Amino acid sequence: MKRNKQKMIWLTCFMIFARCLDMFWLIEPNFADAAGNLHLTNNVGILAYITVPVAVISLWSWIYMRELQARPLLNVNDPHVEEMLEPEHAH
Repeated sequence: MKRNKQKMIWLTCFMIFARCLDMFWLIEPNFADAAGNLHLTNNVGILAYITVPVAVISLWSWIYMRELQARPLLNVNDPHVEEMLEPEHAH
């Protein structure tokens, strides 16, 4: 499975989804009225379960991309950069 890139992408997506579901299961309180938040008739409860993770992921992605653009991807003064970029070192 590790040799097939497409299968590996799907597996990692499934693992991230399973981890998020696990964290939701651990964090969500088990009160008698807590199940009402997940019904589609209660728009406020279900909206918070969708918008908060989307907002946090969007904010994190924006900060990450901004910082990634601000820094070089290769070390500037590394004496081995030319050697590492030679074709015989490519995989």
